[in-house]
Amino acid sequence: MQVKIFLFAILIAPIAYGQSKKEIIENLTNLNSKLMFDLNQKEIDIKKLNQKEEEYRLQIEKLTNQVESLNTSLSSTKKELSIANNDNEKNKALINALSSSIQQKNDSLNLLLKEIEALKPKPIVKPATSIPVQNGPYKTVNIGTQVWMTQNLNVSTFRNGDPIQEAKSAEEWKAAYDNKQPAWCYYDNDPKNGNKYGKLYNYYAVSDPRGVAPLGFHIPSVSEFEELEAYSKSEYNDKYAYLLGFTSSNLRSQSGWGMKSARCSNCKNASSEYQKICPKCKGTKYYGEENAGGINKTGFSALPSGQRKFGWQNSSVNIHFEGGLNEWYRHANFWSSDPGYMTIDLQMVFIGLTEDYDKYYYGQSIRCIKD
Repeated sequence: MQVKIFLFAILIAPIAYGQSKKEIIENLTNLNSKLMFDLNQKEIDIKKLNQKEEEYRLQIEKLTNQVESLNTSLSSTKKELSIANNDNEKNKALINALSSSIQQKNDSLNLLLKEIEALKPKPIVKPATSIPVQNGPYKTVNIGTQVWMTQNLNVSTFRNGDPIQEAKSAEEWKAAYDNKQPAWCYYDNDPKNGNKYGKLYNYYAVSDPRGVAPLGFHIPSVSEFEELEAYSKSEYNDKYAYLLGFTSSNLRSQSGWGMKSARCSNCKNASSEYQKICPKCKGTKYYGEENAGGINKTGFSALPSGQRKFGWQNSSVNIHFEGGLNEWYRHANFWSSDPGYMTIDLQMVFIGLTEDYDKYYYGQSIRCIKD
C-alpha cells in the first residue's frame, strides 16, 4: 500500500511541473529498477542474517551439550570422591588397628630380648695394651695431652680397604706423581725396611678423602707437631740443651741415629768419620757402626726413616732416597695434614710447610695421633 501511494505521488508530480508523458514513463521505469535492486539486496541481507542466526543456534546447542556433559561428569566425580572418602576412613581405621597390634608385639619382643640378654654371661673385658688398625696393632704413648703412635704408619690400604699403589721403582714413583695417584714405597725399595721404619707415602695418599690413617687416628696438623715439640722442650730438655737448639733428643730413639766410628769392609780401616770412599784402599764399602741416639724420654721413638724426593740433574728428574739407614746425615720426615712436615735429625726438630708446587714430589713417613 505504501508503494502504490508512492507511485501515485510520482505519477502526479510531473503534471504539476509540466513534464511530458514519455519523460514520466522513463522516470517511472528507472525508479522501478532501483526499487527492484534494493528489494533484492534486502533479501540477500536477510538470508545472511538467517545463516548467522543458525550458526549461533548450533554453537549455543553445542555449548549447552558440553555444559550438561560436564555437570554429569562432576556429579559422577562427587560420587567417586564420596566413596573414596569412606574407603579412606576404613583404611585409616585398619592402619590404626595394625599399628596398635605391631606396637604390642614389638613391646613384647623387647621384653623378651631383655630377659634373654639378662641370662647371657657377662663378657670379661681385658685392658687393651695396643690399638688394632689396618696392619696393626700399633702401640701408643701419652705425651702431654696428646696420644701418639710409637711407630710409623705401615699400611697399604685406605681406611675403607681400598688398596694404595706400591711404587717399586723411580719410574713408578714418577708415574704416580704424573697421574696424581696415591702411592707408597719402602726406603731403598727394600721390604725389609718396612717393619722397622714403616712406609713412605706421597701427598696424594695423605690428602685422599678415603683416609690413610686408621680408625680413631688422624694425620697430625703442623700445630699438633708444634705442641709436641714444645712439650719436649719444656718438660725434658735442660736449659743448656735448649739454648743450643738440641730439641729433638727426647723425640729420637736411643739408637740408630749416628756413628761411633766408620770401618772399611775391605781393609778394615777405621775412622772417626763416616765416608763413602775409604781413604786408605779407596774401597766403596765404607760403613759406619751405629751408636749415637736420643734420650727418648717422651717415648715418641723417632727413627731415621729418611725420605724419597725428586732432584734435578742435567735438566732431568733424579728420584732418590736420602736421610736414612747408613747415610751420614740421618733424619725422619713426617707428613702433616696442612700440608707440611716435621723433620727430626741429629740435633733439631724442624717444622715447616711445603710449597704447592713441590709437596707432591716427596715420599715421607706418617706418624698418627689419636682423635
